[in-house]
Amino acid sequence: MPNAALPIRIVLEGSRRGLALKLSTRWERQAVPIILLENGVMDLLDSLEREEADRIILCSLSSIFTLEQPLQLSAVPQSNKDSVVKISIQRTPVEAYLGGRVRFRDLLSSYVSRNRVSFGIKDFFESVLSREIDLIEDIPGRLLFQNDISQYYTMNLWLASNADTYARIAAGLPELAGQPRETMIMEHGTVMDSYISAGAEIDGYVKNSVIFPNVVVRRDARIVNSVIATNHRIGAEATIMNSLILPFEAEDQRNPVTLGAHCLIGGRSSDIRNACFPSQIRDGLTVVGMNVMIPNGFRAEAASFIGPGASLSGLRRRKVLRKGGCHFSDGREVKTEKNLGRG
Repeated sequence: MPNAALPIRIVLEGSRRGLALKLSTRWERQAVPIILLENGVMDLLDSLEREEADRIILCSLSSIFTLEQPLQLSAVPQSNKDSVVKISIQRTPVEAYLGGRVRFRDLLSSYVSRNRVSFGIKDFFESVLSREIDLIEDIPGRLLFQNDISQYYTMNLWLASNADTYARIAAGLPELAGQPRETMIMEHGTVMDSYISAGAEIDGYVKNSVIFPNVVVRRDARIVNSVIATNHRIGAEATIMNSLILPFEAEDQRNPVTLGAHCLIGGRSSDIRNACFPSQIRDGLTVVGMNVMIPNGFRAEAASFIGPGASLSGLRRRKVLRKGGCHFSDGREVKTEKNLGRG
């Protein structure tokens, strides 16, 4: 590892071409090479063969964290260059492995030879690296996300009261391409103890919430203790409480409203768990998946879950999703189970 900087590569499965294109145009100057594995892990093996560093880190994006002293990673104790060290942040092991390039190359080569059909990066992490750990080493840093929906929600709300800390973290990131749109608080808009991203337009009431870029909150809509991800349009007099609304990234983003007028999503603080995902969706949190449009007047109660891509027509027929219930894109529904209703 060089002392000046840690060179980084973002490696994606061949099927993620669209994401690779988005990432390659996201920054003003492309600071991180994007490697698309057209031939699966064979291409990853070729990439390791070309690397010059003695030691490298293989890190899955299932965990997102910051390091207080990233340039001292080379000082992590290892018995020898053949060791595989699993990194821990705040005493929590994450999907990041530090080891010798030759050791990783040999493990990957053996994996490829055993599997004539490429199973991809995720399988290599789960079936090989997780079994080859020699020791776990805790490194000073902050764990931001560990593949947990409830944690993703709470850590986003953390921004509302720790904006200064977030600004210091963001200052170290490369400059984004293009000028961000101006954030607008309209005549009837009110914002209290919240984090409002670039390009958002607020004409309703927002309290203790995080609003992602290009979100529009229309007049008399109320957003409380919630995280609203990118590109949503929230209709007039809608109410969203204690909810996580994941991004709306459908190709046609000209829809005037994604979360309909007069809809009610979430409920007041509660100890209810979701029937389908009790360990992930708990404490009354309501979750709406990616690319979901909510019809006017729809009601999703506390701890309910609407799966990604759920159809607008299916939700119109449903009208109400009860506490702890689930509604999936194929129309399948799961009601609250009594033994999961309370945590």
